[in-house]
Amino acid sequence: MDWKELDGLINELERMIDSKLNRGIYLVTVLVPSSVTWGHIWAKAAEIQDGFKGVRYPTKDQREEAWGRFNSLRNDASRRNQEEHDRRRSLSETHLSAILHQVSNARPAKFIIAHPDVNEMKDLSHILHEAGQMLSERKGEMLPEHKQESFAAIQEMKKGHDAWWESLKDAQHQRRQERESKIRENLAKNYERHRKATDALSRYQSAAEDLRSQIATAYSEDWASKAEGRLSKLEDKIADIERSIEQFEEWIREDEGKLS
Repeated sequence: MDWKELDGLINELERMIDSKLNRGIYLVTVLVPSSVTWGHIWAKAAEIQDGFKGVRYPTKDQREEAWGRFNSLRNDASRRNQEEHDRRRSLSETHLSAILHQVSNARPAKFIIAHPDVNEMKDLSHILHEAGQMLSERKGEMLPEHKQESFAAIQEMKKGHDAWWESLKDAQHQRRQERESKIRENLAKNYERHRKATDALSRYQSAAEDLRSQIATAYSEDWASKAEGRLSKLEDKIADIERSIEQFEEWIREDEGKLS
């Protein structure tokens, strides 16, 4: 490499810096890619610095001028790189703050099940989902540590939400089991009442049938008259038992329907 080539590299470094800063300064003879990164710039600066070790300029003043220009460009790039980094960190911190605030808004007053407000939890779940969308949309403008912090905060809050829903599910399951247990107890009682009432109905119906036979063959009108009075009472009792049986059967159907 001679001094002219080294000057060409310094010119190329300047164009790369201009391209990185979107200043759009290009020479017709050299095409500088628009996707220049700071890594490319530092690699080019290292190449130029190494070049100064073995290149001789026609005069000392020319060498000092070239070195001064290179140093100025490198210092300017370093300053602008730091400014860009600071701007990105500031923007990243702004995004981080907004996401963490959104996550904080997704926290219920209390993670309790005593008086759960399911609609409120649905609203809070939507807010947390929005925090995830914010991270997805802004992650390209965030530093890795800020993205990780945001993701961790969202996941931690999601664990709390999931635990809340799981606890609610368990509480609902327990209440459902208690309700079913009570229904089965009522069924057992009504089955037994129905059995006893059916047995009693059979006895009273048999007694009424015997009494009717006796009345039909009675020789004494006075006895028959008294027997008919007893029969009337038996028939009233039978009617009461039949109504009770109908009621028991209705309750049984209702409870069986609740279990189906």
